[in-house]
Amino acid sequence: MRLEIARLASGVDVYRDWVIQAYRAAHGTDPDLNQIVEPGQSFLDMFDQNPSVSAGDYLLRDLRMWYSVTADEMHGGGSDIDAFLTHFRAETGFDFLEETGLLPKLAAKVLKRGHVTSTQEWRMLRELTDHSGQTTLAPADLARLSSLMARFEAAQ
Repeated sequence: MRLEIARLASGVDVYRDWVIQAYRAAHGTDPDLNQIVEPGQSFLDMFDQNPSVSAGDYLLRDLRMWYSVTADEMHGGGSDIDAFLTHFRAETGFDFLEETGLLPKLAAKVLKRGHVTSTQEWRMLRELTDHSGQTTLAPADLARLSSLMARFEAAQ
């Protein structure tokens, strides 16, 4: 359980560093560190203080909720978000959006509907289809989703 908390917490640190760097670039100063997410180590410290299964479950739910809320805040962010998501995967070895549970739900919705409806959907799904190690979708569903995405892209 601690390993999973550490894995997710490392992603929090990657995001935190990105936010700090973006703020510095925009404002020339450091942000108020109380206004951004806590360092990932704080989650590990909380678990180490109370390493029970219930505390670990709580922290894992809290971390996954953070990923979901943060992904929602990134919604429609454009190319800087795309660059961050690529950097995040390279740094952590896992996909930010997959941790939210959002991508499997979106993929199922698009497959059921039979078409991609927006650039935002297309960008999010690209995170799933561009990741060669993804295990979220069966190969047939991935191929169909890729085809739907190609149709959307061609229509743009």
